[in-house]
Amino acid sequence: MTRMMSSIVAPIIRVSRLDRHPNADTLLTTHAFDYPVTVKDGEVKEGDMAAYIPITSQLSADEPRTRHLFGRDGRIRARKIRGIFSMGALVRMPDDSVEGDNAADLLKITRHESPDDVDEHETAEPQDAKFLVPRYTDIENLRRWPDVLALGEDVIIREKFHGNLLRAASINGELVIASKRHIRDASDGSVWSISAKSASLAERLRGLSIAIYGEVIGTKSLKYSSMAPRLVVFDAFDLARGTYLDCDDFDRFISQTGLTGASELHRGAWSQDLTALAEGASTLGDHVREGFVVKPKTERHAKRLGRVILKLHGEGFLLRGDNR
Repeated sequence: MTRMMSSIVAPIIRVSRLDRHPNADTLLTTHAFDYPVTVKDGEVKEGDMAAYIPITSQLSADEPRTRHLFGRDGRIRARKIRGIFSMGALVRMPDDSVEGDNAADLLKITRHESPDDVDEHETAEPQDAKFLVPRYTDIENLRRWPDVLALGEDVIIREKFHGNLLRAASINGELVIASKRHIRDASDGSVWSISAKSASLAERLRGLSIAIYGEVIGTKSLKYSSMAPRLVVFDAFDLARGTYLDCDDFDRFISQTGLTGASELHRGAWSQDLTALAEGASTLGDHVREGFVVKPKTERHAKRLGRVILKLHGEGFLLRGDNR
């Protein structure tokens, strides 16, 4: 069964330049932030206020303003439309709409979430859980924030893996593990407990005031190898200081603990052509790469965004199969 969550943003934007689709007389192309969007001629015009509906959105069958977009199941997917890549949709809004407002509730848009994205055996997380192993940063999309990284800024890019998030720390000598949303039983036989044991997290983290964040890979549609599930660590948080580790400190931590770190794709100056690294084969499997995560070599924050860490999914990943 598909689960839908209401936490999604459909921001109101002012429609920018519209270009004629090269392969279709009745279609136009534009950009919402840095997301390419294809629309039917006449649905919106330059200067209109419109809600940008991102991929992963689930439309309501009884909402007349989005009925023309509903398709077979109401899910908004990345697609190639007459050979041109498109991510999301635009719906015209009243002229007095406020740019930046979230139209999701107004248009009855929820978040599509497939079964393997939902934590198994969901239970309420203890109120003090965030003090044990803080929940991870909600990573924003590079296409939504294309100007946050400065040209030439020192960054590190690591492969983004398709799996289940695991967070863990040694608290008072005992290993505490958690999925994205819930503290887990370290011996319950779940993919989190199995991978934590396989990675010897109890021994490797004992005595350290560090929380780790990793992806349990081999559990979803991208299998990576027959050795599943296994843990790839991509970030770490200093519990004593309340800060994430800078890249060099993270590298030293990985080296000292012997944990497996996420594959590095680039270290050095940022430039827009590095977005090509989201494409191609995975470094850990003979299938498509999900994409990458990029962050400054030294941790920093940006106004409105918060912590500067951004993800970019590859077109190959988004277009694979049924766009799961």
